[in-house]
Amino acid sequence: MNDWNYAAHQGDLAEIVRLDANREEGCTTEAMDWAASKGRLKVVQWLHANRKEGCTTVAMDLAARSGHLKVV
Repeated sequence: MNDWNYAAHQGDLAEIVRLDANREEGCTTEAMDWAASKGRLKVVQWLHANRKEGCTTVAMDLAARSGHLKVV
């Protein structure tokens, strides 16, 4: 798991913002997938507003399956 995905999985929005400001490589769809699956709504919102990678359908499937309907 890379730094972006780990921070998203943990719901660490401050780390996501730090990575965005200081890293060239950016993230992948896995960051939002992880955040959604764990119900990390603020991270999902930030990634959606500030990054272009988006997510896969897995994000919504896992969020719904885990009861994180606000994320869906």
